[in-house]
Amino acid sequence: MKSVATVLALLVLLGGWANSAPVVLDDHVVMNNPSNPTGVDVRVVSAAVEYTSAADEQKYKMFSSNYPILGFNRPAELFVIDAMVNVSATLTITVENIGTASSGTIDINTLLLHDDYTYFEFVNSTVQMASLAGGSSNTVIVDVVPTYAGNHTLSIRATSTVADDNPANDVRNQPFTVGHSYFNCDSSAAWTFGSGWMLSTDASISQGRSCHAGNGEASNYNNNVIASLTTPVMDMSDALPNPSRTNGVSFFYTGATATNDKLTIFGKNRFGAWSEVGSISGVIDNVFIDGANWQTFSVNNKGHASPLIPVADDLFHAASQFKFEFTSDASGTDIGFFIDDIVFVYEQKVRPNEFNVSAQGISTNGAVPGEWGSISLNVINTGNISEIFIPKLQGLPQGWAAYYTRPTGTSFNPQDGLFSQPGSPARFNIMIQPDVNASLGFQQMTVNISSQQYPGVYTLLPVQFLVKADRIPVIVPPAVRPSCPPGYTCTFDVELTNQGGATDVFDLMIDTSTIPEDWSVDLSWSQTNSVLIRPGESVQAMFMMTTPNDAAPDTVVEFDLSLTAQNDTTRVDVKTIPISASMVSIATVALNLPVSGGEHIVAAGEHITLKYTIWNNATRQDIFAMRVDVEDQPGWIVHQPTRPDAVLNPGATTTFEVVVEVPADARADEQGPTITPVIESKRSLMKIQGEPYSGLTVESVNDLALTLVDAPTKLRPGQPNELQWTITNHGNGAANARLMMVDLPADWSWWVAFEGSNTTDPVPLGASFDENHEQQVSLYLSIPLSVPAGSIHTITVQVMTYVNEPDATPEDNAVEVVMSTEAIRVPSLELVDHSTTAMAGGTISAQAVVRNDGNAPESTLLSVGRVSSTPPIPGMVVFYSVEGADQPLATPTPLLIPAGGEQRLQLEVLIPTDAQLNTRFVFEFEILGVVDDEGLPVEMKVQALVMINEQRAMNTEAGLMQQGTVPHGTAAPVQINLTSTSTLNENTVVYLEGEPGWQLTCNKMLVNESGVALDFTPGHINPQSANLRCEVLRMNGPQEGTMAVTIATQDGFLTSSHTLSLMFAPEPEESTMGGVAVLVGGGGFLAILGLTVLVLRRRATGEDEAPLTHQPAGPPASNVDQPKTVPSIDETVQPTAQQPEAAPLAAVQRGPPIPEGGLPAGWTEEQWQYYGQQYLDGTL
Repeated sequence: MKSVATVLALLVLLGGWANSAPVVLDDHVVMNNPSNPTGVDVRVVSAAVEYTSAADEQKYKMFSSNYPILGFNRPAELFVIDAMVNVSATLTITVENIGTASSGTIDINTLLLHDDYTYFEFVNSTVQMASLAGGSSNTVIVDVVPTYAGNHTLSIRATSTVADDNPANDVRNQPFTVGHSYFNCDSSAAWTFGSGWMLSTDASISQGRSCHAGNGEASNYNNNVIASLTTPVMDMSDALPNPSRTNGVSFFYTGATATNDKLTIFGKNRFGAWSEVGSISGVIDNVFIDGANWQTFSVNNKGHASPLIPVADDLFHAASQFKFEFTSDASGTDIGFFIDDIVFVYEQKVRPNEFNVSAQGISTNGAVPGEWGSISLNVINTGNISEIFIPKLQGLPQGWAAYYTRPTGTSFNPQDGLFSQPGSPARFNIMIQPDVNASLGFQQMTVNISSQQYPGVYTLLPVQFLVKADRIPVIVPPAVRPSCPPGYTCTFDVELTNQGGATDVFDLMIDTSTIPEDWSVDLSWSQTNSVLIRPGESVQAMFMMTTPNDAAPDTVVEFDLSLTAQNDTTRVDVKTIPISASMVSIATVALNLPVSGGEHIVAAGEHITLKYTIWNNATRQDIFAMRVDVEDQPGWIVHQPTRPDAVLNPGATTTFEVVVEVPADARADEQGPTITPVIESKRSLMKIQGEPYSGLTVESVNDLALTLVDAPTKLRPGQPNELQWTITNHGNGAANARLMMVDLPADWSWWVAFEGSNTTDPVPLGASFDENHEQQVSLYLSIPLSVPAGSIHTITVQVMTYVNEPDATPEDNAVEVVMSTEAIRVPSLELVDHSTTAMAGGTISAQAVVRNDGNAPESTLLSVGRVSSTPPIPGMVVFYSVEGADQPLATPTPLLIPAGGEQRLQLEVLIPTDAQLNTRFVFEFEILGVVDDEGLPVEMKVQALVMINEQRAMNTEAGLMQQGTVPHGTAAPVQINLTSTSTLNENTVVYLEGEPGWQLTCNKMLVNESGVALDFTPGHINPQSANLRCEVLRMNGPQEGTMAVTIATQDGFLTSSHTLSLMFAPEPEESTMGGVAVLVGGGGFLAILGLTVLVLRRRATGEDEAPLTHQPAGPPASNVDQPKTVPSIDETVQPTAQQPEAAPLAAVQRGPPIPEGGLPAGWTEEQWQYYGQQYLDGTL
């Protein structure tokens, strides 16, 4: 763009633009001072508009109301828009307090209102301004984003917290036009530039470029040119048709054309055809050296002048498009046109989302069929725009009528709708008339309230209209005219009904103005004058009449009776009721003998005829109707007399019969109904009763029946077998029944169960017509196991009364049932015997018996015998036998057990001799193949536990205490050790046997063939030990030989033996033996000889051995109670076991060291070796 100033040339006078300037639409009104002035008077002075964003300002300012524009001398009044749609604009609002007092905080409320709608605010914003002192002003900034294009009103209200003395000037309204589209010719991306059009920088207004039809400032366009600049397709279908202001397009332009050349604006209609909007031609400015002169339009349209070129309504649609077409002929050329800041403005319709509506029911008044009722509703506009809403009643039944009224009562056409502003309700009524035949109750309907502009915006309000029930009173006069004898007071009934559909209370009124004074008619003393009558219900109202004494028979008078509904007094019925005087009847009626007064037994279902006689005892002829009154007895039917009325002259008689049907289900001893004969005079209307009769009695009938319901085909011995029965009482009275078994074997048993419990009481039964006349009972039959399988039995069960009364049909009292005996097998296993003690080397056993308690042989069972030990013992020998026959161990063995029979099973174990004490043996017998009643396997086994709780064991040792040749004359010492680990007391004997001439002693006593006895207490916990010190002295005989040591218990269970080899030195020659040696040897011999003689004498005298009273010096020669340490010759004594010969003992140094002072007196070294430690310990 050239740097020279830009000048805007106008085509019209400025005065033509006055209506486009932003002026206040409401004139300032001066109000009178209020009665209580506050001195506050705020008003909105002005509202200036600019774009919030600088970029938007640069883009849209040339055609906007913001003024002045730097570098562009456009008049302030020459603008098209105030803002662009959906672009933020900033309002600078000036508020002034022209009063004298401080205003307090001021609320500034800003609204944008659509001018083409009664009331539609699409911007509503409130900000606060600080208090204004009197005579001062201030500004506030409010940002608004208009969402609708078109011509609108900006409304600004200033409201102070202090009451305003002049509220009329608180609001300022001014026009506010919003553009829809704005093109600055700054890009060719969206618009289509045809050949001959370009973006030019030779001249522009806002963005440095313009749209140019030509070849630039320095050259002319060509002849015969057709060049088009086309807008993009734009959706303008939301344009409001026939708006109040101009819809159109405007732009700035400059340049020049030759004659006949022009720029035409076209718009495309809905059918795709281009329609001319306007055109420009001529010279505006074709030399830009001094700057470009720009021009726009001034069009007066719809009472307003503006730069907008009007655009027809048909060019606004979903595919709107405009083009700027430049054409030239061959007559001449110029520089062409430059256009810039192209703006489109049109009134946008309010979008559907601005509309909303709800409905609210207020009241409903139902109506009776054929009458008018109403429904009152409010239409509430919950949208942002005023709208006309169309009401429509949906679901109105056929034959019904409806119309619409305003609250004032005037009717309106629903298609014209109801106008409602946002938040304001519009009330209306729907008058509804149900069809005369409409059903009573609520009728469901729906009221549809829809927007006139957008029918898709609607609400549905379900409503209920109550069709009320009517009440229609009807008086039904008596079919027979009420009569009363002269001088009597009689009652009569009048039927009252309600033929409407609503329950109501009706008032009775009697008009007796037409009857003579000596007659009287009124409600009876028990009859109220208000009667509740439900729809379709009949009520008898009782009246009483009194006739004068002199009234002639058949005199008739009348009175009026009215019946009026209390809830609708228009509903009333009036009837005339005639009454008359009658004659006085004198008559009797009675039951003929012999029935009268006595009891008559009747059978159920029988018909009985009762005969009655009527006597006319009056002096005038009378006419009698006859009947019987029956005190209701269910099931009994008493037929009324069927003969015609009896006409009897004075003193005459006649009869009538009554048939009584006894019910077929009459109970025994049931009393019949009480029957009372009644005759009524047709002349006097008097009723005469005879004596009541109640002597009919129903006879008793016993009739029991027995029916088999279910029974097994086979009887299972040993178990209850259930037979289910139904006992039925066909009699007419209650009965107590009992079941009996006929000819049942003596060893069979049976019992009865009723209602789940065994009972010996009778079964109670109701009569045949009672619910409990049938009872289900169970009879349980138990037969012994001895009954053979397959036996056929015929069982007879009989039912009878508890007191054995005769039965009407005895043939159904007994039932025979044929059943056979079921084959059953009842295996059982029992442990009958087992060892209670056990000892290693012994034998233990267990026995069990498997039985078949059934009545058929059992061949499906297998037996298994098992033995286990803890701890396991290798080499254990086990025998398993069935009835003495050996069977493999732990292997199923078939069994065949006859009915009622048994088989004996046995397990035997040979315990090894090396088995340990407390070893446990488990004997197990198991029977395989046992099943329960459902065929499922059943475990059947028994076990026995046997423990080794006895032990007989003894370790023995025997050995020489020195090795080598025994010196002549010296005894060879022998040590024998015994240790018992038995669980019993062991009584043992030690036997010694040497070579002839050898003397054997133990404990310094000679040992003969009886041996040496030793006793041991149980030693299985603490081993019990004993030691023997024996000596072998060669008196003569061989120098070399053996000595046998045999140890045995007295019962011979344990034995052991040892053989010792000895060699004695030969006797030395006398010449070489010293005197001392001889003395010692002789002394020793003499001592031994004396001791032997003493022992033999004591035994010869039979005296018991007793301990010596003299304790020689030194240790004892032998002591069985003191253990000794002997050479290691270990042997466990076993029953009947022979021990190997002992080897010679090795010479070892034993015992404690010899004291420094030498051996104690009388001790030898050998004795010290064995007993020295005990001597030192003081235990000898």
